[in-house]
Amino acid sequence: FGNARQERGYSCALSKMIAAWRGLFSAVPGTTDPMAPFGIVTLTGQGDEGHPDIGGMYLAQTGGHGVLPNPDMPNTFLAVAFDLDDPYMNNTCANKGCVPMKVGDASCVGCENFATSAQETPMLGPIHPRVKKPVGDRLARGAYATVYGGNVHATGPVLSGCKLKGNKLTIKFNRTLLGTDKLEVGDYYRPTNATYLQILTNQTLLCLQAIPIEKGKKTNCTDNGTGKSIVTNIPTDQYHSLDTWPMVPVRVDGPSSLVADVSGYRGKVFGVRYGWMYGKGWKYGCCG
Repeated sequence: FGNARQERGYSCALSKMIAAWRGLFSAVPGTTDPMAPFGIVTLTGQGDEGHPDIGGMYLAQTGGHGVLPNPDMPNTFLAVAFDLDDPYMNNTCANKGCVPMKVGDASCVGCENFATSAQETPMLGPIHPRVKKPVGDRLARGAYATVYGGNVHATGPVLSGCKLKGNKLTIKFNRTLLGTDKLEVGDYYRPTNATYLQILTNQTLLCLQAIPIEKGKKTNCTDNGTGKSIVTNIPTDQYHSLDTWPMVPVRVDGPSSLVADVSGYRGKVFGVRYGWMYGKGWKYGCCG
């Protein structure tokens, strides 16, 4: 996924693409502003593409900064689509393979309308949101806040820092970007602490994108957190396991901070992430 500052990977390619498009749009003097505002829609978490490092892909869509606009992508805004799953995928008819409709297959009886509806709303894979209205709403809000001077806040929670004291990890979010909004923690599957907020328990296993070279033996960690690429003898699965990144219970601690209970890990925390492992095969469902 790379980094815009280091001119590597998708992060760099996206910032260069924006610059190239602006250059083409403004090629004729007096037409489009050379720094015309540019909106970006994040991918959803569903499907195979980008996994198991979809969180790294989200980071790359901001040039590695985690928020828009930023110094490498000025005058831009973001519409987050993390939670906009395809409503047609997690359905009995879809799970039975009845799209397209299998005429004459007894198991597909009753799926006719579902199959027709799914086929009449085409999309380019589940990582691209099929449901467009929420995407349009979020793009409009981002543009209104960033471009047109609207008094709204459109970035959502953006991490700004953390502090570990004993068995309590306080995670702070940018108060200015939140504006009048405040953090909330929704219901989650408490028997397994499935909050989607994870902590890193082994400092040597920090890797933003792990690509297998030799299955079960060698891994190319294309970004070890500093932008460097290293080859290790650590299996890819070990980088992503819940032993390496366990989920921890959290609670709200004011309008712009959360507190995570890390007592089960003797207060040893080397990293924090959330919404990273969500997607196909992720058993706890929507949403992070």
